[in-house]
Amino acid sequence: MEALLAADPTVVGPYNLVGRLGSGGMGQVYLGMSPTAEQVAVKVIKSSLLDDGDFRDRFALEVLNLKAVYGARVARFEGAGLDDDPPWLAVEYVQGPTLRQHVERSGPGDRHDAG
Repeated sequence: MEALLAADPTVVGPYNLVGRLGSGGMGQVYLGMSPTAEQVAVKVIKSSLLDDGDFRDRFALEVLNLKAVYGARVARFEGAGLDDDPPWLAVEYVQGPTLRQHVERSGPGDRHDAG
């Protein structure tokens, strides 16, 4: 985890953000704390994507899918702010190596290993 930057939000929805977990094409992922002190991963969408109506639809679909999928090996959906500025979603934080760290340590693996 990296420290928050001066430009980063410190609160998103009901979550206090405490660090940066990673970033991708959609936005930044932060480590957040819920009002009940549970750790969550909070994805905050890049402002450059907000004017794209198709993007907003895809993000809303991602939230719907997260609500529908659950199980022992799936991070639990915690909440979302689709109409917030910027939009965000939160899932249970699962501590462990990042995908990049895993691949650097173990190699890319076989596509059939997931089964």
